[in-house]
Amino acid sequence: MIMKEEMPEISFQPELIGREEEMDRLEELWDDVQKGKGQTVFISGEAGIGKTRLVEEFLEKIEDHAGEIIRGACLVEALQPLMPIRKALRDADLYHLISEDPPPRVISAYLIDESGMVIARAEREESHLDPDIFASMLNAVENFMDDSLSMMGKKDADKLDTIGYGEYDILVQTVEGLSLATVIEGTSNEFLIEDMRETLLEMGDRFDSWDGDMGEVDEVKPKIEWFIESRKYKGEFLVDDPEIKQENLFDNMLLGLQRLSSDRPVVLFLDDLQWADPTSLKALHYLSRNTTDDKVLILGTYREEDIIKEHGEEPHPLKKILREMGRGSLFEEIELERLDESTIERFIEKTLGEVDLKDKFVREVYKESEGNPLFLLEVLRLLVGEGHLVRDDDVWKAEGTIDHVHIPSKVRDLVVRRLERLMGDQREILEWGSVVGEEFKSDVLEEAMQINRMELLKNLNKIEKAHNLIYSLQKKYKFDHSKIRWVLYNGMNEELRQEYHRIVAESYEELYDSDEKVEQIAHHFYKAEDKRAVEYFLDAGDKARERHANEEAQRFYNSALSLMEEEETRRSVRVHQGLGDVYETIGKYDEALVHYKEALGGEEEREKGALYRKIAQVYIDKGDYEKASEYAEKGLSSKPEEDTEMCRLLTKKGWVLMQWGENDRALEVFEKGEKIAEELEEKKAKAEALHNIGTLVGIQKSRYQEGIEKLEKEIEIRKDIDELRGLSSAYNNIGVIYSKLGDIDKAIDYFEKSLDIVDDIGQKRSISLSYINLGEMKHDKGLLEEALDYYERSLEIKREIADKEGINYCINYMGEVYRDMGMMDKALSYHEDSLEMAEDIKNRDMLIQSLYSLAEDYLKISEADTSLSYSKRALDEVEEIGLKRFSSRVKRVHGMSYREKGSSDRAKEILEEALEETLERKEKKEIGKINYELGKLWRGENDEKAEEHFKTAYEEFEDMNMGLWLERTEEALDSIS
Repeated sequence: MIMKEEMPEISFQPELIGREEEMDRLEELWDDVQKGKGQTVFISGEAGIGKTRLVEEFLEKIEDHAGEIIRGACLVEALQPLMPIRKALRDADLYHLISEDPPPRVISAYLIDESGMVIARAEREESHLDPDIFASMLNAVENFMDDSLSMMGKKDADKLDTIGYGEYDILVQTVEGLSLATVIEGTSNEFLIEDMRETLLEMGDRFDSWDGDMGEVDEVKPKIEWFIESRKYKGEFLVDDPEIKQENLFDNMLLGLQRLSSDRPVVLFLDDLQWADPTSLKALHYLSRNTTDDKVLILGTYREEDIIKEHGEEPHPLKKILREMGRGSLFEEIELERLDESTIERFIEKTLGEVDLKDKFVREVYKESEGNPLFLLEVLRLLVGEGHLVRDDDVWKAEGTIDHVHIPSKVRDLVVRRLERLMGDQREILEWGSVVGEEFKSDVLEEAMQINRMELLKNLNKIEKAHNLIYSLQKKYKFDHSKIRWVLYNGMNEELRQEYHRIVAESYEELYDSDEKVEQIAHHFYKAEDKRAVEYFLDAGDKARERHANEEAQRFYNSALSLMEEEETRRSVRVHQGLGDVYETIGKYDEALVHYKEALGGEEEREKGALYRKIAQVYIDKGDYEKASEYAEKGLSSKPEEDTEMCRLLTKKGWVLMQWGENDRALEVFEKGEKIAEELEEKKAKAEALHNIGTLVGIQKSRYQEGIEKLEKEIEIRKDIDELRGLSSAYNNIGVIYSKLGDIDKAIDYFEKSLDIVDDIGQKRSISLSYINLGEMKHDKGLLEEALDYYERSLEIKREIADKEGINYCINYMGEVYRDMGMMDKALSYHEDSLEMAEDIKNRDMLIQSLYSLAEDYLKISEADTSLSYSKRALDEVEEIGLKRFSSRVKRVHGMSYREKGSSDRAKEILEEALEETLERKEKKEIGKINYELGKLWRGENDEKAEEHFKTAYEEFEDMNMGLWLERTEEALDSIS
């Protein structure tokens, strides 16, 4: 019998056995990735089945062909949002892709030709840089260009380089020999790199044979100066909105992966996704959805058994993401099964070397392990370690029969056998490590155990090298398998575990800034059932909410709530208000109301105004305007003095009145808010009041000029306080007023101003809205190709951010363009899709628009009965929910349907009713369209009356420069004369 200390060294890392089919499939998908067809693959299976091993073997095979392999692992105890992705990118030296630092500040920009000569430059006037340093930097760029060009010996198609220069970085982007260099302060980001590349692509080959003509330089200089003048690169966040910051963070990651993959494929591998935080899963979904045309392979592993369990009433976060991704066919799943009996002997040979074992012995090993690779390895460890398998002249043989060996029936018991071989303090060290987590650092163990550092490190080395229970990775230690940690952790009684957790929490407090490790400290105090966890969970919840990591915030607040005593009123208010904010943000309005009302119960009377306002907003979101009005009034009654909170409450009250159509009363409320803001000298509140008034009088009451004047005053204030979101909204609403006035060119000008701002901010929803508005204006002008282009650009963003409502709008508007192009099959297809989506997401606005769009489509192909059925459905919807803004449009189409059926009198009645409503609302576009349809109705019966209607329509269309409708009306007038 071989003694334990004489046990031969065996790696217990055999070649991959029995996974040939799965490996072949991975290689097939890799071929697609290399062709620019991005793939997402999830590998699932029970613990110990070999998921990670399969991926690592695959990555070894493709390593020489991959540009970047980014590895990350999710940890069961990790609570920080985006932890596995942060760690993966940091380890791959790509942390700038997920840095939450402000955008870089561009100090200067230089356009450089292929000989290294500076063609154009732009430098920040207020820069504190010494001119000599500036000159040195420029010289460094020029020398770098000379060196690079001489080494390349040819133009480089597309290349990015970075030169460090003290506290500055110099980025040099090259496209087809032409280069753009920017000197920056702060952390580089992918938006800047992409903007540099796009600028060079726009210039094309104009400087390929530049002869020094400064006229050409003057044309492109504004493009270089933009990097200095743009708000985007002044070194600070343009808006402090967590949702926009998260969107930009995801986009920065996406652009980085796309840039890295432009040359060679990139692999992002995340292990143990069953433990991933919700924000990491959202990021994974975002990247998967947007890399289908890139050389990017996303790989993930997870345990099916760990996501079957429900999290309270909610499904597991991974399960929800898999369901969403499955609907979009975004991933392929490879499910690993247990090994079959035929592979077992080969597995043993690959693990130990040459064997001489009887079939019965092999069958018994298979029976004991049940084909689970981890259990099989542990059985072999046991048989070798206890001398039941011995080596004789390099051949392994069995000593006796396996049925005489006591083999534990669970992996747990096999791991216990391995742990029994630990010496001295080694077991205790691992117990402390199991409490810290799947990964642990030596400094935390040193502080918690109060142990000599050298003694600790030597023991960790022995545990790793002699026992293979952990492995070291960049000054951290990780358990060789999660089962080892599980056995250690669950081997302690509850009281001992709690004490371990308490000391670990205090060790983190001692070693780190509490804000840096707030999630870890909260977790360990919580496990210790120590009330100190409450404050940390509240801080972690606030921090997560600020990052728009709403599901994590929800978990932190609920954990705090579970530990709080009933008498902790102040902290109770904070946690309930935090939960209310989270639920309101994610659209769980009933849950938000529960928590806001709980918070009301503990809040002091003078502080209740903000809660009443939030409750009113939730009821507005739910469409319950009676309740919204009730809580807005309660909030106003709770305010003994006029302050900014009163202004906010007046805004809620005013918007409710607008929804009821009580515009005069709403105006009084908004004007009161303006007066209070003015007295308080609160500029932001004043701007908000002006926005409300301008929108109401300019859009709802059709007092266009007055509305524009109010919004222009708002713009002055927004500029003064540098409030960009409000500024873009004001520009947008002025654009809407000009579109109603029929001044399409001015409307386009204001929509473009709004777009410039939200483009700098990176607010994708608003960017896509600007594209829709611009598309509508181009459509009105009859520029159908341009309109379609804007709608397609909006649709691309809507799909990217998975905005179903936005997608619904885009496909409906695109159907309108296809109808005007005469492409009726496409028009019908888009409008049918739009209707189906509107019904699916219960969007009543788009349901009505889709119905009357389909009614117009069927009129175009002379199917009047079908048209009438759709227009009747649309009219029923309008009357049921009282959406007045759609009434005249729906009635116009309904009247057209009756006209085509030959019911002339009914058609006249409906169209005249629609015209009366439209004249009251002063909607020029619709006035023109209804007059046009009335002209068609009277033509042949009373040409004089028909001509009168056509001429009225023509004047409206001419005033608005609506090219397509002008042509139609002109043809109609010609047909009469």
